[in-house]
Amino acid sequence: MLTQIDYYLEKCDTSDFYSEESAKIHGFLLDKMDDGVAAAIHNSKINPFSLFLAEADKYNILRVTSYNELGYNIISTLNSFNEISLIGNNTKKIKILVKNEVFNKTLNEIKILPLKKKFNMAFITPTAFKQYEMYNPVFSVESIIKSVNSKLKEFFNEFLSEDDISKICRSVIVTDFNLSVKPFINDSIKINGFVGNVKINFKGKEDIISKGNYIFRLASLFGVGVKTGMGMGGIVIN
Repeated sequence: MLTQIDYYLEKCDTSDFYSEESAKIHGFLLDKMDDGVAAAIHNSKINPFSLFLAEADKYNILRVTSYNELGYNIISTLNSFNEISLIGNNTKKIKILVKNEVFNKTLNEIKILPLKKKFNMAFITPTAFKQYEMYNPVFSVESIIKSVNSKLKEFFNEFLSEDDISKICRSVIVTDFNLSVKPFINDSIKINGFVGNVKINFKGKEDIISKGNYIFRLASLFGVGVKTGMGMGGIVIN
């Protein structure tokens, strides 16, 4: 079961932080968990959850998605608080204003959603892929598919073949894009990623389009690329 919840947070001046606010929230939540659970999450090969922070006019939206029971501990921990304490040069207390569940489905339920031939991908937070031990802030359909595929394999024992990946890549046409590079900062370390919008169309056989729909919908739940548990790679797809 994939569960996604939006938390509407009070805006707060975080200019004295040496990390992104989402990375601070990640640290706060792990610190508040049972030590054994926090250690299991920390030692996971791939984080069993993703989170990212989107800015709005009067509040920020923290979107959290869990992939399994271990990952759901992030949500249950967050649900037990009405405010979050983040430590910079001074401790900042951020009120949780609203909690709103936006998604709660199994993989099979996602697979049978109506077929779409057009998607708009909004990369809300910096997105980068690790290649040759370096962070690459370049949009790539193949990189997105492989990022989702790795989480499918890790948490659901399901994955696309290399042939399917190749066919989906050939079925995707980028019709428009507006991307820029933006840094993500964690403990004063800067990772450049891309943000912005990409529009795609699918062409070809329906079975491949269906698999493409499935993967790109999962991308909006899993996040893509590196550091998705700390706030990078946050995507909204419609």
